[in-house]
Amino acid sequence: MLASVVLDLLALALDDEFSVHTPRALLLSHLSRAQQWVSLRYRVIRHTVTLPLVPTAPFVDLLVLVPRFFGVTHVALGGIPLAWAPYQSLRIRDPLWLQTPGTPTLYYRVGLRWLGLVPVPTVAGNLRVTGIVAPVPLLREDQRLEVPDAYTNRLIAVSTGLLLVTREHLVEEGLRRVAAGLGMAARQPEAVTA
Repeated sequence: MLASVVLDLLALALDDEFSVHTPRALLLSHLSRAQQWVSLRYRVIRHTVTLPLVPTAPFVDLLVLVPRFFGVTHVALGGIPLAWAPYQSLRIRDPLWLQTPGTPTLYYRVGLRWLGLVPVPTVAGNLRVTGIVAPVPLLREDQRLEVPDAYTNRLIAVSTGLLLVTREHLVEEGLRRVAAGLGMAARQPEAVTA
């Protein structure tokens, strides 16, 4: 779906179909942010890339090679899937896990940036990594959204919520709409006790 179509729906939801109160550029900016939030929340955009495997390097820097990756779902080496291991448990499995050479059978993550392999690879090769990526920011109205059309109502809810918070200063109503768009329960304000 084109961004212009969703912008028209967004303007209708705000009761501003002629962009009297909210310029189209502002709507586009908030729609772009909403697309990022919705796609990451529901993990709807996945890409598979081939990354070089460097011998004796226990880590691969994902953000340099694939800057839009936010989460890794699958890793395979030579067609054989690697199992995920929590970073904290690796020292329990093998106290020398950063120095043990061999063919990798496990992968782990350190933050958003690093993908680690256990044991440390001894030969060059290619990793096939599938992960969740953030959509490209919307800069023009004629761009296509990367989020599937089924999420249009969620995009409109999050966009209107963001606009209500930032432009209209209606924090509670805006947060309620953002929470509804992201499929989360809105947090109730906590009572202040003296």
